[in-house]
Amino acid sequence: ASRFRGIGRYALSLTKEIARRSRGHEILVIGNESLPVSAADLHHGLQGAVPMSNIKMFSAPVPVSWYSDANAWRRSAAELARESFIKQLQPDAVLVTSLFEGAQEDAVLSVDRLPGANFPTLVVLYDLIPMLAPDKYLGAKWAHDWYFQAIEHLQQADLLLSISEHSKREAHGVLGLNADRIVNISSACDESFRPISLTPEEHRKLRARHGLAGEFVLCTGAMDERKNISRLVHAYAALPPELVRRYQLALAGKWHPQEEGLIGELAASLGVAGRVVVLQHVSDQTLVQLLNAATLFVFPSMQEGFGLPPLEAMACGTATITSRATSLPEVVGLEEAMFEPTDVAGITALMQKTLVDGAFRRRL
Repeated sequence: ASRFRGIGRYALSLTKEIARRSRGHEILVIGNESLPVSAADLHHGLQGAVPMSNIKMFSAPVPVSWYSDANAWRRSAAELARESFIKQLQPDAVLVTSLFEGAQEDAVLSVDRLPGANFPTLVVLYDLIPMLAPDKYLGAKWAHDWYFQAIEHLQQADLLLSISEHSKREAHGVLGLNADRIVNISSACDESFRPISLTPEEHRKLRARHGLAGEFVLCTGAMDERKNISRLVHAYAALPPELVRRYQLALAGKWHPQEEGLIGELAASLGVAGRVVVLQHVSDQTLVQLLNAATLFVFPSMQEGFGLPPLEAMACGTATITSRATSLPEVVGLEEAMFEPTDVAGITALMQKTLVDGAFRRRL
């Protein structure tokens, strides 16, 4: 399911660029036949950077999700089947682009489960947020067991590739791993995120397609407590009435209908019903258009391993403000463009400044 979020975009882009810059090395991509992504889907997503013949699909017994205890034996067998499949390919190294998968779906991932596997494994480390806030994210026993099993696999990796200096410090401090086993490779966004020109008619059609009446402020992210969407809605509602009338708040992400309903209720209670629009999940192509069309991009998150959305917005030339939490100062690099994530009045003030001060907005 993370293919719909920043991790999915990062993993796909990283794989694509590794393949494009392979410098004579052979790159194989391994897929799982039990997931709703085929070899053809992978080939298309990688834009042909990896030939179809080098996309290898393994099969394993399913279901294997951690949601049911009855899946334990199949999951163990599936992990061994996957590593055995990889061993037969005789790789010089294996890169796991996202280890924390399979909680409620049939993703199969492990590190060093097969005796004599004899291939070094590198794992991309995004963050350890659930480990630092288990009550929020790991309340159910199955979720706790899944996560800490993945942590054990993480600790078996030969090398961790962190996506920020913050994540590297977190792994060193929380897991006690030697610093020389963690390399900060930082992050980047796909080359498709860039300034583009939209005609007035394209602007009109884009807005009409997403229920937007005119100019808008954009935020992307799931309805997760750490994403801080509720405070953003409060901050937006506190803007001067003339700004609320001029700019809608557009929220794009993979949301459940119940979450959309809660935001609608919150907006109504604050007197901004109809001014807050939930766009649901949008394609990357549409997201590039929305970022280019937005007057302002706001990212109020309280915890990130890196924070890809503001980088994507900045790459599109969109004025961007974020919280100064965790890794986000590494991404934005401009103190004037940041606010405290718990300070609703501060979020409102920086949004207002950006919307009314053209010179400051151009600087961002």
